[in-house]
Amino acid sequence: MTPVELAAGVVHDPLFGSLVMLGLGGVLTDLLGDRVYRLTPLSDRDGARMWRSLRGARLLTGYRGAPGVDTAAVEELVHRLGRIAQDLPQIAELDLNPIIAGPDGLVVVDAKLRLAAVGDEPDPYVFRLR
Repeated sequence: MTPVELAAGVVHDPLFGSLVMLGLGGVLTDLLGDRVYRLTPLSDRDGARMWRSLRGARLLTGYRGAPGVDTAAVEELVHRLGRIAQDLPQIAELDLNPIIAGPDGLVVVDAKLRLAAVGDEPDPYVFRLR
């Protein structure tokens, strides 16, 4: 069994507020830059859409005879990150990398967290470009 390394987290954009990130992790994070972002609040479908929109999504469903990873656990992680981002706006950055994904679930190997004072948050339902 070859596990797949993922990266996930929360970043704060001063214009749009909190964003949830999901991508390939480990050395692939820097090498391929295969990551996707979604604004919070996340919909019920955003978790699946996020991992399916990765260029390396086939690694998650089983590639060249390798078993697929627990994609339901990936979706749950994304939704929990979205909830954390909404509930704790003082999170300026949360980086989970690598996350070892396998058929039996996920294991977060490393986590980095940066907190910042909460300023005026953008309205979560009205986004505009300046």
